[in-house]
Amino acid sequence: MKLIKQGEQEGRRCAVVGLYTDRMAMSVMQRGEQGSFCLYRRQWEGELLDQQGELDVERLAGVADSFRRLAQKLCCEEVHFCGYGLLRYRQGLREELEQKLGCPVQVVSGLQQARAASLGLFGGQSVGRGAAGIYSGDLSTQFFGAVGWRQSVPLGWRALWKQGEGLIPNRVQEEQLRRTARELLARGGVHSDLPTPRIDAGGFDGVARLALLLCGADQDTTVCLESENIRQLLFLLHNPSLNWLGPLQKAQPQLPQKIFCQLIILQEAMRALGAGQAALRQVWLEDWLEKDDCREKRGIPAGLAGADL
Repeated sequence: MKLIKQGEQEGRRCAVVGLYTDRMAMSVMQRGEQGSFCLYRRQWEGELLDQQGELDVERLAGVADSFRRLAQKLCCEEVHFCGYGLLRYRQGLREELEQKLGCPVQVVSGLQQARAASLGLFGGQSVGRGAAGIYSGDLSTQFFGAVGWRQSVPLGWRALWKQGEGLIPNRVQEEQLRRTARELLARGGVHSDLPTPRIDAGGFDGVARLALLLCGADQDTTVCLESENIRQLLFLLHNPSLNWLGPLQKAQPQLPQKIFCQLIILQEAMRALGAGQAALRQVWLEDWLEKDDCREKRGIPAGLAGADL
């Protein structure tokens, strides 16, 4: 892709880099009189945990620094590093990263993350009164609706997988994971008082990748899954004779676990909301974090990072 040089577009150019445990994402935003718009996106996927399951801070900082260098080549005047559940749930990580990177690192709260995901899925457009959306990341899941309600639950594929065993859990272990998901959803007050026939969902990239692989569709296609489709995908993962796990693991070592846990989260979320169908869409939170109420103000104490608010 041709690098966009400063001066080709009016306004200031900045890069927003999102920090996760399984990837890193960057959106280059151009600010103008009409607001901000995205010029360029880049994503890196990989494992940022060590063999003991602990965060490899050195590797995280190294990947983040490579994104900063790329942003500088793209003539960005500002680079904003934003952390989600990764920074909310681990005290002291923000300060450690700031020391290694030599710049501020911002904590995105659960509700701010929900707003960014809502803008990414609905784009500020008018939707039906019963419309609901969900965004699920590595460590948390956000829920939001057309009437402005937003909730965030510390339930992500990585958080759920910590309680599992083996590459794909057996049926007993699967039920334990489901129980954990239901308890967290109930504790977070996730339910729907209105009929929700379909939910729009972002962040379920592993599930979407598997579904697109099975049907041979283009990667940009919106994936619509019925409850029965999710049950069938879980059956495929449980059936070793179909030899799915090897190719998935070769594509990305943690991909089978990611897909399995995302399917559990999606299925339980649909049950909680009374939805029979989910439309899986690609959402870049980093496109929307320039909105004033989607990013943390620097005056908020770092101690609030432990709350999913």
